Amino acid sequence: MRNKRVRRAAEFAGTAGAAGVVVTSLLVVADVVMRAAFSAPITGATDVVIYTFAVVVASFFPVGLAGGHNVTIRFLGKALGSRWHPWIELFAASVTMIIVVLLAWETSAFTLDATRSRLTTLTVGLPQAPWWWMVSAVFIACVPVQAVILFEAAQDAISGAGGAPRQSGHRE
Repeated sequence: MRNKRVRRAAEFAGTAGAAGVVVTSLLVVADVVMRAAFSAPITGATDVVIYTFAVVVASFFPVGLAGGHNVTIRFLGKALGSRWHPWIELFAASVTMIIVVLLAWETSAFTLDATRSRLTTLTVGLPQAPWWWMVSAVFIACVPVQAVILFEAAQDAISGAGGAPRQSGHRE
């Protein structure tokens, strides 16, 4: 991805996700210590860990898209040569855009349902909706990230840029 502003925003989401992993890990360690040392687990720790991980996993999607770390199959581009490579990348970016939009749509629909039905966690009855709103917000944020990638792929295809297939998943 060439757009540095979008890449930085995506990296910020990934950094927030990494911080979430650390905080969640500390909660798990504290819960295990409390269980082992004092036979007193932290009430609701499992509830928080489950939904924190949903947010954490979602937070890595924008940075994965921006870095080109999604699953790709480049054998067709190699077989057809550098002339067709940008068009294959454009097709892949288009399919990825459809998937990202559907993911954002379905996650948002589930979030609205969780909000309306007032779903709660199993142990302490925390509302689930705020967690799902965070997950939905991240997936919605993936749409403009992928739109920039799609736009750049279209520019490359039209201009004939893009060259040979990349060897790694990272695009500068």
